[in-house]
Amino acid sequence: MSVVKKLEHKVHLTDYLIMLRKRLMLIVTILALTFTIVAVWTFRQEPRYMSTAVLLIDKPEQPNLVMNLATQPSEEFINSQYQIIRSRGIARKLITEMRIYAWEGYDESKTDVEATVQSWIRVTPVPKTHMVEVSIVWTDPQTAQKMVKIVTDSYKDVVDERRQAGVDRAIRVLTQRSNDVQTTITSTTNRIQQFARDRQVFVIPEVRSLTLLRERYLEDASSQAAVTYLQAKSRKDTLDKSIADGSWNETSDSEALRDLRMQMYSLERAQRMERENVTRRYSQGDSSSRSLQVAVEEVTRQIALERDRLKRAALTVAAQDLATAETNNEELASKVKANQETLATISQDILNLDSLQKQQVGLEEIKKMLDQAVQNVRTSLEYEQARIQVVSEADLPKSRYSPRPDVNLPVAAAVGLLLGLGAAFFLEYLNTTIRLPRDIEDGLGLPVLGFVPAMSPKLKDFATRALITHLDPTSGPAEAFRGIRTEIMLRSDLRQVRTALVTSTSPQEGKSTVAVNWAVALAQAGNKVLLIDADLRKPALHTAFNLPNDEGLSTLLREKDSTKVLIRKTDIENLHVLPGGPAPENPAELLGSRKMRTLLAEAAERYDSIIIDASPVLGVADANILATMVDCVVLVVQASKNRRALVARAKNQLSSVNARVAGAVLNNVRGARGDYYYYRQYYRPVAEMLEQEEKL
Repeated sequence: MSVVKKLEHKVHLTDYLIMLRKRLMLIVTILALTFTIVAVWTFRQEPRYMSTAVLLIDKPEQPNLVMNLATQPSEEFINSQYQIIRSRGIARKLITEMRIYAWEGYDESKTDVEATVQSWIRVTPVPKTHMVEVSIVWTDPQTAQKMVKIVTDSYKDVVDERRQAGVDRAIRVLTQRSNDVQTTITSTTNRIQQFARDRQVFVIPEVRSLTLLRERYLEDASSQAAVTYLQAKSRKDTLDKSIADGSWNETSDSEALRDLRMQMYSLERAQRMERENVTRRYSQGDSSSRSLQVAVEEVTRQIALERDRLKRAALTVAAQDLATAETNNEELASKVKANQETLATISQDILNLDSLQKQQVGLEEIKKMLDQAVQNVRTSLEYEQARIQVVSEADLPKSRYSPRPDVNLPVAAAVGLLLGLGAAFFLEYLNTTIRLPRDIEDGLGLPVLGFVPAMSPKLKDFATRALITHLDPTSGPAEAFRGIRTEIMLRSDLRQVRTALVTSTSPQEGKSTVAVNWAVALAQAGNKVLLIDADLRKPALHTAFNLPNDEGLSTLLREKDSTKVLIRKTDIENLHVLPGGPAPENPAELLGSRKMRTLLAEAAERYDSIIIDASPVLGVADANILATMVDCVVLVVQASKNRRALVARAKNQLSSVNARVAGAVLNNVRGARGDYYYYRQYYRPVAEMLEQEEKL
């Protein structure tokens, strides 16, 4: 099935005006009902009076009791004051002062009187201020004034009591805190004195100066000892290495070694001279030469012994120097470390002493602030009393507060009008019936071939309504049918149409009336027209023309090889009618037969136009079958009867069999009292005729 395309349209102001005119009776009824109810309620109510007092509950620039800084009251504080005014405590005082328990209807055992009295008290903040209006509405103005005065006085008493209790509590807490701080200060002072005695804090600065001076000297001596140690170790290592590889030479000779060297030198010189004077043969056997040789060897041995002694002596001296330098270096390093530890201890003692002294100073400042806070608390009561005050005493009401006819009645009229308008729009929203040609064009995507205005209630006879175009050619409906004829004849896509099917969504929508009057209008235009009653289930065209219905279309389709001519000539020139005939058992099969197609084909050769009145689309298949045999289909829709969904379903069924739906005719459109009135601007000639008809 094809989907109906929703065409977009703009809603104009005139649409709303038409809708409001249509629902005018509903709007007026709701407006009158609302106004009447409010008026009756207003004038039957007992007059009530409202007395009001203005309170200032702000505390601007109220000092902070500890830091002595100016602060502003918070929103929570202001809201808390509002709740105090409406509290049960204030209500109890009002009950006691006014003896409300003795009033009739205020039984404490049956009613929560306090909650009831609370509801009487109204607290309204004054915008952009810290003032508040306290009011009570009552039937007697003097009673209302007295009750407001009791509430304001009770509120001041409650605030004073709470403030006094808060001051006393604050003084106790601050005094206790001050005493605790004083105890801590005394303990800190004792600790400072004990620490000074234990650490001899009185001479710490002098000791620290001497320790720093000693540290500098020890560091210099330690550096020098380290250098000496390194030099001694270097000499020892060099001596050991030269002795090990045999390259050691004594740097200074001893006296014995010098004598031996001199003696050795003399002996070597004498030996050389002896060798020069004596030949080789005599020198080898000469005893003096041997003596010199022995003496030289002895001196050589003694020199070697002396050198060995000097070597051992050098090693001993180097080892002793190294040991001495190492000992000095270690001793000085130990002294430097001990001095640093002493200096660190002295520094820590100084820091501890400074910390204790700062703690003592801080505690003394805190105690001073607490003492000042106690003084501020003692003076705050007088300060607050100057800030919370009654700006305006409760007034005596001169005019009543409620009910107020000058306010209630206009409001009732406005509310009633709004309710009426809302109901009208709501009902209009719920109404999904086809009422206007626009509903067909925009909602179903079908062109509107025309609309037929509602005929006079006097025309109850179907025959009269079906032949209105012939019987009363100047009437509004006749003009409407001629407009439909003209619309179809002038449309370019419908000029070649010879056979047309007229159907509707459901029964009693006027499809037969439209079919007959359309055929009459075509015949009046000079066309040779055949009107076929194909609604075999409920044939009706024969009654319009006062023709017998014993034979007709069903007869032709049911009988084989029938040669009877059952087409009847009417009193209207160029118009012939084929009645439906007796109702058959199988109308759908007969209408879908080949014989029906042959009948239409033969009739199309003899007539200019063939109009077929078919059964409604929904419920039976007759119209869908015939729609496949004709050039176009005209769908008749009765205004304000069928819902859009049903009409769309009928249109979709026709589209599903590929029927050519030329458009729709909106039937039974009401005149000035209904939807038709909107279309006067588009169909003015017809509208004027309708108005003339209504006047008649």
